Amino acid sequence: MEDTKQKVRENKLRRWAGRLGYVVKRSRARSVHLDDAGLFMLIEADGNYVVRGTRFDATLEEIEDFLGGEEKAIAKRQRDAAARGASGKSKKQAN
Repeated sequence: MEDTKQKVRENKLRRWAGRLGYVVKRSRARSVHLDDAGLFMLIEADGNYVVRGTRFDATLEEIEDFLGGEEKAIAKRQRDAAARGASGKSKKQAN
């Protein structure tokens, strides 16, 4: 039962990451070693560089925290852009 919950959570994170332009990779290592801690890696899809878990050492919680911060940053940029666009239109209309 616990494995099912873990897999559902992992799949949910994969979809969320995909919407934000990231890819979640899971370690395929059968044993933990120096270069592979056996957990997860978060990769920026366009640039193909590792954002979290360079050695497959990121937990699902760490990835969730990162994606939450990214989502907030994207929302803020969109609000700021909308505010700039709205203020620019009103100034043009006033002239």
